[in-house]
Amino acid sequence: MTAEQGFKIHISATVGNAEEILRRVVPEYVREGVPFKLAADSDLLRLMGSKNYHRGSSGKFLVAYPQTAEHFTALIDRVHELTRGFEGPYILSDRRYKDSKVVHYRYGGFHKLEALAKDGRRVLCVRRPDGELVPDERLPYFKLPPWVSDPFPPEATNGKKGLVLKERYRIEAALSFTNAGGVYKGTDLETGLPVVVKEARPLTCFWLAEDGSHSMDAIGIRRREHHALRKLEGLPWVPKAIDLFQEWEHVFLVEELVEGISLTRYRGFESLSLVTNIHQRGRAVRFCREFRRLAQSLVQALREIHARRVVVGDLSPNNVLIHPETKSLKLIDLEGALDLDQPEPGDAWVSSMYTPGYRRGRRAGAHLHPEDDFFAAGMILFSMLLPVQSLFRMSPQAGDLFLDAFQRHAGLPAEAVRVMEALLEGDGEKAGHLLDSWNVEASVRRRQRQARARPEISWDERRAEIDRRSRKAVDGIAAHLLATYDVTRADRLWPGDIEVFRTNPLNVAYGAGGPLLLLKDLGLGAPEEVEAWLRAQRIDQGNLPPGLFLGLAGIAQVFAELGYEDLAAAALEQSHRSPARFAAADYFQGAAGWGMVQLWFHGRSGDPACLDRAREAGESILATAEKSGPGIRWRNPADQQVHFGLAYGASGVALFLASLYQATGEERFREAADAAIRFEVSKAQDPKAKALQWINHEGAANVFEPYWLHGSAGIASSLIRCHALLGEPGYRALAERAAARASSRFSVQPTLFNGLSGLGEMNLDLFQLTGDETYLRRAYDVAESVLLYAVERAEGIAFPGRLLRRLSNDYGTGSSGVGLFLNRLLKLAPRRFHDLTPPAAPAPSSAPDGGRRARR
Repeated sequence: MTAEQGFKIHISATVGNAEEILRRVVPEYVREGVPFKLAADSDLLRLMGSKNYHRGSSGKFLVAYPQTAEHFTALIDRVHELTRGFEGPYILSDRRYKDSKVVHYRYGGFHKLEALAKDGRRVLCVRRPDGELVPDERLPYFKLPPWVSDPFPPEATNGKKGLVLKERYRIEAALSFTNAGGVYKGTDLETGLPVVVKEARPLTCFWLAEDGSHSMDAIGIRRREHHALRKLEGLPWVPKAIDLFQEWEHVFLVEELVEGISLTRYRGFESLSLVTNIHQRGRAVRFCREFRRLAQSLVQALREIHARRVVVGDLSPNNVLIHPETKSLKLIDLEGALDLDQPEPGDAWVSSMYTPGYRRGRRAGAHLHPEDDFFAAGMILFSMLLPVQSLFRMSPQAGDLFLDAFQRHAGLPAEAVRVMEALLEGDGEKAGHLLDSWNVEASVRRRQRQARARPEISWDERRAEIDRRSRKAVDGIAAHLLATYDVTRADRLWPGDIEVFRTNPLNVAYGAGGPLLLLKDLGLGAPEEVEAWLRAQRIDQGNLPPGLFLGLAGIAQVFAELGYEDLAAAALEQSHRSPARFAAADYFQGAAGWGMVQLWFHGRSGDPACLDRAREAGESILATAEKSGPGIRWRNPADQQVHFGLAYGASGVALFLASLYQATGEERFREAADAAIRFEVSKAQDPKAKALQWINHEGAANVFEPYWLHGSAGIASSLIRCHALLGEPGYRALAERAAARASSRFSVQPTLFNGLSGLGEMNLDLFQLTGDETYLRRAYDVAESVLLYAVERAEGIAFPGRLLRRLSNDYGTGSSGVGLFLNRLLKLAPRRFHDLTPPAAPAPSSAPDGGRRARR
């Protein structure tokens, strides 16, 4: 393939016609000498047409790369003739050719031509006529680069009449999009009432029976949903179906608009949480009242639905809506519903559509029964405590471990556990009786008495036990790392987060950096074949970004710590040559993190050139600061937003500037650090509150995260270091107020960036820099909860990554970040990438807080 880019020919297909399309088209491509590629098997083809597949990439079964414009125009016409009569899903990123239902085209890259984006991630590109690379966008609509003309006239209108469907339903807003179609808010012009309009695109979500006798697609699923709603009409638990019609090639289901918020959001309200602020008075009673009310509604809804001989099928918090005022409940999106009175050939396939964690493993794909709905209801109630259901596929015993922890540490009464257990057994009747007889206030008081009566253990005993379990986990993580690396791959060394493929295989955050650092800290080092793999990687500023967590600066520090001085020097020099090193000011990938690594190398070697480079970074940061209110801020060039937090906000910049002041004594850097902190604190939701919390960036939704990457934990870690570096006593108080928002011992993920390990690291920071052993105790509380997520494998121990959907080994979202936290807890070591010199750690007494004892 010689051409770098041009018009591609995409052919869509279904599993029913893919082989015949190949038989007709591939010989033509071979005769013409046209490079092509295809989806290799039916499973991949199904995935490419599934509901949640990327809309800009879906449906592209067979791709050809004509090398000239003339060849393209001739070839696409011949392919059109060869595929007449076939149907496939519409490829959203493309334009259909003439009247074909399978042949499409778009302009794009033929080779993997990549460039580094402003955020340090790699993006696929095409080349402009002047030679500059620009992103090759995979959008869910047809768009040509500005310098390219369409070789064919635009296709005729598809029959849609503006924003009114069926001359009755006015579309006013898009609520969501999937590959199967959009969901829209509108108005019924006949009644004036608000409606929801759900679209179905033909031949997406396609299924074909093994004998070829029956098929199903998104349109069939939408018709089944309409049938289920009509059969359930009159029940208060489901929306009313208003209409089902086809316009152009798409089918639309119209339902009454249901006011409410999903249980996924509703359970996140802090006032409803059991596992945050666990010592707050009255918290357990409030939670249990709401838990019981919701459980009673859910069980009653399922009983009445089952009485109509319908099984909901796909039931999860996403399709449970709660009215914000009346607290009434409705079940929506009944796409997986089964009519027990009217079996259909596609029932088994529809039964395979479910939300992971909300279907018993042995039942996945089997014919559904009412008991399966009750199991899902039990998991929905479990998710009100903590939505960790995805973990149970990898660690089936984790559910019992979490329930035990909720009872011991959060005051969950046994009655709530018994209700969930009954539902998980599929016994809705038993669950209903338990709910009816449950006296919430009495059960909470009983649980509190039981907690007071538990045998007490000393702090030393508890600490020793958690140390033992932490050592076992760290050793298990190391064993797993040594058993799972793959030096035959160039794109990654260890399985990790998907971000490794968007960034690079060496970086600290998502690449090899985290696992290598943990192995180094444990005295194991890198195996010889891993070192050979590292030395074979391309290390230059054209291929890798310059910064700390995604780029060359962090990679250089990893190499130096491993003792690969030649690689470290090369990576550090390449990071200095990068024209993007000061493109942003932030700590994660910008000048602040880059400068922090220069200070680390200066402290390690005394090289004045490294200090000069750090000073250069500081000067760039000062030059790009914007005055705002009481302080200064920086705008992120990737999205032009002003972010908050250690990773991307002013507090991370302040940490570097305070460290630079310590190294140089230059007052301008101290003044800028103070100004950055003033700005960050002023942007807390309530700067005078006892617990400080922040949104992600200016103008963001009111979601207040407590984590390192975004939120209070990272800001607290910065503030407490600025207190130590600058000697400003007020910063300690601010750090402790930020830490108060991040003091939970429970969270959805065990990870470093957005989970418990980051909270544990923050508590260790405050302990080491204040001497207050309350924070050491909290770090141990967090560690105990982190260990609930451990997944034992034959190779060792691993931890789940983002959304708990798969095991990950990296620093930011996986096992190595967890292991680094647990190992630091055991050794009370400085915090890498944050501390340039060891903090003055006080010697812990054998019995902190006056020898107070803990209850088992």
